[in-house]
Amino acid sequence: MAGASLVYFSFVLLGCANLVPWQTNLALADYYAARYGSNVMEFAFPAVSTSVLLLTCAVLVCFGARLSFELRIVACTVVMAAALMVVPLVDALLSLHVISEATGFWLTMIAVSLNAMCSASAQNALYALASLVGDTATQALQTGNGIVGLIAVLLRVATKLGLGFTPSVWLFSLVAAASLLFSLAGYKAVTTHDSIAATLGTHERRRSQLAVGEGGTLQQAMLEGGAPKRVSAAATLRLVWLEAGSVFLVFFVCLTCFPGLTTSIVSTTWGLGSWYPIVLIASYNVADFVGKSLPARVRLFGRSALPCCVLCHAFFVPIFLLLVQPQLLPSWLQGDLLPVLIVAALGLCTGYIGCMCLMLGAEQGRGAEESESVGMVTSFCLMLGLSAGSNLGLFISTL
Repeated sequence: MAGASLVYFSFVLLGCANLVPWQTNLALADYYAARYGSNVMEFAFPAVSTSVLLLTCAVLVCFGARLSFELRIVACTVVMAAALMVVPLVDALLSLHVISEATGFWLTMIAVSLNAMCSASAQNALYALASLVGDTATQALQTGNGIVGLIAVLLRVATKLGLGFTPSVWLFSLVAAASLLFSLAGYKAVTTHDSIAATLGTHERRRSQLAVGEGGTLQQAMLEGGAPKRVSAAATLRLVWLEAGSVFLVFFVCLTCFPGLTTSIVSTTWGLGSWYPIVLIASYNVADFVGKSLPARVRLFGRSALPCCVLCHAFFVPIFLLLVQPQLLPSWLQGDLLPVLIVAALGLCTGYIGCMCLMLGAEQGRGAEESESVGMVTSFCLMLGLSAGSNLGLFISTL
């Protein structure tokens, strides 16, 4: 039991770490608005980040199984930790007038792209690894994704209150980078656990055989016990098309509304100014954490009800379009409370339905190779939804 708990919490830690770069940029909404004079970064960074995520994930769906978990998770985590320090370094260069704001913006976008590429690689591998372990590991990753949102907002509030403009950005980024490196202890705990090490070792040997077989020395692979048959992405998609399509639509709707449209909402009655985006992001992250934690305790619906849930979730898009134009709302609905409640509802629904999609998908896998393929395909569809939604949000911002 203690060993199972260690594995579960290790996956929670890894889930936290994987979204650290995303949550760091999200929680710095107030800093970016002050530094660049608008919330353009909250539209630009999701669009750039998710587009890179999508391209990377597409490559990994085709070739990721040939790469070891060590390379896709450990190496990429170290690179993400280094790339997170670009933001405070750019801030220092801007303060010293060494570079222009435009140069600083694009340097930040390059760092965002690098983080996105490594995050996609790590996430792709983590969901594949979780699919080998079982659906509780998939749920643990989702719980970790939710927890890091809470930690990021609380840390940003603490640094914003207690420190000046530049020191707060430095401390926030340093803690974020350190947390990424610390998460590698969770990976070590998972891969050395007795019940997983043997399965993982067998899987890695079969992966190596597949790579050797495709490299032209199939006889050598056959002498080692027979080269495994690689499960195609198309075959996997036919198996989990409902879960894959549902997770795409859920995150497409979410990224259309959050963070771009969300941080465009202005405080009108509470007078919060630059704090209001942080309040909105906090309300989303808290609700998202609750939503991602619930499937481990209660399942409100099964596979057959997914389409209905996803359709209802789509109504958030017109609701958010009304929130950014409050003059179109009745006077009794205008004010700061309604947006906070709606953003929280988006987080709760996205967290729960999205987690259920991934868990139900993981349950469809039959065998190690198919389970890994399911994890990669559903992860790719999630990325596709993120990219499409954030780019639609960016387009809406230009209207």
